[in-house]
This record gives sequence, structure tokens and C-alpha cells, in this order.
Amino acid sequence: MIPRIDGYDAYVNYVKQFVTSHEAKAMFYRHIRHIVGRTNSITGKPYRLSPAIMAWQIANEPRAFSKAALPEFCEFLINSARIIKSIDPNHLVSTGSEGLVGFELNIDWWKMVHASEHIDYANIHIWPCTWRWVTRENVFSAVDVACEKSLRYIEDHHKAISPYGKPLVLEEFGYHRDAFSFTPGSATTARDQYYQFILSTLTSTRMLAGCNFWAWSGDARPAHLWWQEWDDFCGDPAQEEQGLYSIFSNDASTLGIIKQAIKQLR
Repeated sequence: MIPRIDGYDAYVNYVKQFVTSHEAKAMFYRHIRHIVGRTNSITGKPYRLSPAIMAWQIANEPRAFSKAALPEFCEFLINSARIIKSIDPNHLVSTGSEGLVGFELNIDWWKMVHASEHIDYANIHIWPCTWRWVTRENVFSAVDVACEKSLRYIEDHHKAISPYGKPLVLEEFGYHRDAFSFTPGSATTARDQYYQFILSTLTSTRMLAGCNFWAWSGDARPAHLWWQEWDDFCGDPAQEEQGLYSIFSNDASTLGIIKQAIKQLR
């Protein structure tokens, strides 16, 4: 199922079968063993001994897509982490979860998974526009709302994971360009305000151990609204408008905010 073609609901109904399928999960576990147990063909060293790897992540934004399937979903994540650790005890393991949104709005299940001894640090993602905290019509006027809800999201997850002494990483966050523009060089006033808020939360509080903005596009430039073969690769995935969340090399104000945060971290 392809969301843009078949519809999002049809896509969800299809993929939610994964965590209840023993065959599908068995295939995934075999894939883990194949990748994590692999030997680098260039260095001759197994991945478990590689200093180039910081961490293994189970998936990008895994979801159950069903409240009824949450127990099996959580068991799947913990089993996956256990298998990774059994092959490679030398590297960190994380889930790749969005947090509350990735656990059908139930933070207790998120907390239970990240409390596992096989998972080293907790993840969250924050997408104010995708989650409809902000709409295309109020990208600029609703920045304060986005900041307020983002802070609450961070606080709730920090409170949940703190008893286990594990770091919390905001590994994805992003904000649209002003007026929902996709054009490189167009205004980023709202984005800059939101980035300033998130990065100041990182540098001035102890709630986050790190964060990663989405996404760096550098000198790439979108040739079409939707990616086509031979177009530059921007930070935006092919199923989304190109330039939607991209930070280009000429976005001077946004880059200035990021550089200042890096100096403060140092």
C-alpha cells in the first residue's frame, strides 16, 4: 500500500498487521542478525567492533497502528533490542520512536519499552505541522502554540524516563518555511523562532541529551515540487514536497541559530 495512491487509512490497515504476524517478525529478526552480525568487507572487522557506529536503531518511527496490538508491539521492540545486544554488546541501542505519538498516545507503554535493559537511551520526535498543532494557514501565527506543546511533550517524556537514568534524545524536529513556501531563500521567520526555542531547551535545561533538526539539504536544490528521477536529494523524503523542511546553505538566519547553539554546547 502506498499512502499517496491508496490512501492513508488503507495503508495503516495494511501495515498494522506486522506486529501480529509471527512470520513477519521472524523475518525482521533474521534481518537484524544478518546486519548486526555482518563483517565490514573493507576493514575486515565485524560491525560489533566498529568505532564508526554510534548506535543501532530498531526502526524509523515504529508504530503499532493499533491500541489492541500495543502489547505485541512493545514485545517486538524489546525482543529486537535483545537480539541486537546479544550480537553486539559494544554499541548503543535505541528504538527510533516518536514517543507518545508512536505509542497510540499512551506514554506508559513508551516508558515500559525504554526501561528495558536492552535499550540504552530514549527517543522522541516532534512535528508540530504534521501533528496538526499548526496548520498551513497559521504556520507563523501559531509558533507560540507549537513551542508550548513541544515543551510539554519534552517534559512529559523526560519525567517518564528520568527514574531509569537514561538520556532522552530529540532525534527529529522540524518546522515549515513561512507561508508554507518550498522555495530556497524564502523567509524562515517562524522556523527560526521555533528552532531558537528547541535549541535553547537543549542548551539551558537538563531534559535533553541531544537533538537533531530535520533536515540539512546544503547545496541541493529541488527541481520539482515532488521528487523526480535525477533531481537533487534534499532533506525531504520523496513522498513529501521538496523544500518543505529543508535547510539550505543560503538559509543564513537559521544556520546562525544552529551555530550559536553549538557554541553554547561546547
